Amino acid sequence: MVAMNVWPTDGAAGSVANEARWRAMARYWVPTGVVADNAGGMAPSLNGTSLTVRSGVAWVDGHFCELTSDQVLTVTANGIAVVRFDPAANTAELLYRDGITAPAQSPTGTFELLIAKITASVLTDARPLLRNNSPTVFASAAGRTAGWVGTPQPGQLSVRGDAPPGIVNEVFAVNAWQPQQAPVAAGYYKSGAPSAVSPPNDVDLTAALGGRSWPFPVIVVCQLVQWAGFATQQATIDYMAYSNAAVSGGAGGALFAGGARGIVVPGAQWSSGYALGITVPLGTGGGFHLASRVTWTGGGAGVYHQAFLAWQVIPTP
Repeated sequence: MVAMNVWPTDGAAGSVANEARWRAMARYWVPTGVVADNAGGMAPSLNGTSLTVRSGVAWVDGHFCELTSDQVLTVTANGIAVVRFDPAANTAELLYRDGITAPAQSPTGTFELLIAKITASVLTDARPLLRNNSPTVFASAAGRTAGWVGTPQPGQLSVRGDAPPGIVNEVFAVNAWQPQQAPVAAGYYKSGAPSAVSPPNDVDLTAALGGRSWPFPVIVVCQLVQWAGFATQQATIDYMAYSNAAVSGGAGGALFAGGARGIVVPGAQWSSGYALGITVPLGTGGGFHLASRVTWTGGGAGVYHQAFLAWQVIPTP
């Protein structure tokens, strides 16, 4: 058995409650940042050499700091505004540091939360905004770069106000912030049953997007799911994205022969399925269609079988 440090307790060593122990414990409750929905959220604004910081509260390395009213700091062309916790003096204060570019952050000494950064008289809002059970919010990517406390770790989430359309949040992975996109349109195609070759399905993606062209590159992500009555049965699902007239009638013919992408879906027992992700880049603009059809082989006549092609239009960063 190996003894461990533990606190707080009713007796023994764990009954000693001091600032260092509180700090070591409380920094894991809430990350360092400004509480977004309290008072003015400590929002900074710059007018000449006057930097106004609205009232609000912040967590600074496990310590709760409160600014009860709006404050105005006199600033220079280059520097940072911070909330500084000083454990030696047992104080917290809002101050401007002339000519400094990064906050001081010691886990055992002085710790500063960056509120604003001024470079060549241009203000960057660097507040990490905290909301319960939500990713940390920053006004911009530049603000996140300046104001992120410590080094981002894989799996951490953030939101930035200047993200492209459709970006829900960003996750830190592979040493960079990776966007997590939300679909701007979605739908699905279900084949008929039974049918050797289904009629072609056509989705007008521009119509699905409300008739508008999109100013950002998009991709279409398809997921194929198949149900079949016999293990010997197979489905070949052809799909393609194109930007001409809609498909109508017949089995698709030359459309699929010229640019078809045939996906052979293995047979499966009743109620089982098979999924395959497909990504189709579309670029920007409009007038795009997504065409698909299903060809069934094997199995017995009249066997119930269907295939689904679910699709989403997702903006890329």
